[in-house]
Amino acid sequence: MNLILIGNSKFLVDCYNGFKKNKFKKIIIVSLIKSLQPNNSYNLKKFAEKRNLLFHETHDINSNKTLKFLKSVQPDVIFSSWPQILKKKIIELPKIAVIGSHPTDLPLNRGRHPLHWLIAMGNNKSALSFYIMDEKIDNGAIITKIKFNISKSDNIKILENKIGKIAVKACEKIGKQILINQLPKTKQKVSESNYLRKRNLTDLLINLKMTYNSIKLLVNSFTKPYEGSILIIQDKILRVSRITEIKNKGMGNIEIGKILKIDQSYVVTRCQDAIIKINFYSKYRYRKNKISYIYDPLYYILKSKKLFMKISNLLDKNK
Repeated sequence: MNLILIGNSKFLVDCYNGFKKNKFKKIIIVSLIKSLQPNNSYNLKKFAEKRNLLFHETHDINSNKTLKFLKSVQPDVIFSSWPQILKKKIIELPKIAVIGSHPTDLPLNRGRHPLHWLIAMGNNKSALSFYIMDEKIDNGAIITKIKFNISKSDNIKILENKIGKIAVKACEKIGKQILINQLPKTKQKVSESNYLRKRNLTDLLINLKMTYNSIKLLVNSFTKPYEGSILIIQDKILRVSRITEIKNKGMGNIEIGKILKIDQSYVVTRCQDAIIKINFYSKYRYRKNKISYIYDPLYYILKSKKLFMKISNLLDKNK
């Protein structure tokens, strides 16, 4: 049987490592061209070349050129970890099925950016679901679900690695089921479903009126390989790498946002319920003796036309 893996991230490598333990005739990898790849992308071209795997790059998985390539391979199964919706002509192409995955307990939390939302919302458990894809989003019959826990200290990278390890074992088992034509299929309960929306730039803005726990969850949900959540100070958009709580008994007399200490790589200030240290990914060139407080991000955005345009441009890029 011929298996095509389509995706862009390290997760696809983990799935390959599971599937390869079975005797597929060919395993082919398809990925986006580099200029269109998301932040958490992996060099799948290099990965495929090292293993002498057939590799195809595309600007659009649903394009006629890519469809022609997929047809030429004569796939029995396509495994998809693709960031865009697959059209009917792709879904109906393989002899057996297109298999998708989603890191939630389907039908719960279908939709966009599930891992980011799970962390930001403070969820402490979820499941990695594998299912037969149809034209609706995360809707098809379930093959298997593997539960996992989310700890308070998990950031997005830790969680992605955790899910990757689960995927290796799951795909080895699914590969065996494919080869003996015994894929289990359990219909999802559509009435129990909900959909997560795509996160946008405003979901990444840190407001010091938030609690320490809320800010920490937000920061953890968008650490590297992503750009980081955002703290605005004056006219600077700073990407945040880490936040820690600093014990302080006299916090009650310190205003929210008052700067207690500042350096090129961090700032110590107060949020709603704690004194916190916020670390940046890159150096912040601040103006000494001209900064005493960090205000609501809306204050800065409305006050500075230049900053307003920067935020607007970033929003456009994240559409």
